[in-house]
Amino acid sequence: MSVTAAQAIANYNANHSVAAQVVSDTAANIVTNLDGLQTLTTASKLASVAITGSTVLTLAATKVAADVGALAKITTTYTITPSGTIGAAAAAGIPSGIVSKLTAGLAVSDTAANVVASAAGLVTLNTAGKLASITATGTIGAAAAAGLSSALTAKLSSGLAVSDTAANVVASAAG
Repeated sequence: MSVTAAQAIANYNANHSVAAQVVSDTAANIVTNLDGLQTLTTASKLASVAITGSTVLTLAATKVAADVGALAKITTTYTITPSGTIGAAAAAGIPSGIVSKLTAGLAVSDTAANVVASAAGLVTLNTAGKLASITATGTIGAAAAAGLSSALTAKLSSGLAVSDTAANVVASAAG
């Protein structure tokens, strides 16, 4: 027997020992209750989720990253329309199964240091065609800047600020 998202959350709040629940609800109700469904997922109290009606979830990009566990429990075919910006580490950490559901690329906004630290995951996101742009603030060293792939530097919306010694800049440019 399935319950709505709100009912599943209420059941869990009333009794934390409740069995894992099967949810069937509209996309709008799932979006509204996504944080609660994530709580159920973390507690191993969400068996699965089926979306009825429209299967398009419109979510802030940050919610996509925060609620990947609940999103992974959805068994029906669905898509995610992301909005807003997301930090580099959060974007890079979204599992490929969820990335494949995105209808548009993510807009990353973070410090240059965080973009560099998350470069591998951002390259994977870009390769999947799901990285729209990168806005990087602050400065990084020349070696770090030289290590960024051309695919990522092409996504930078405002360039990259490099602050280093002249010797390090020359060495990184030559390498």
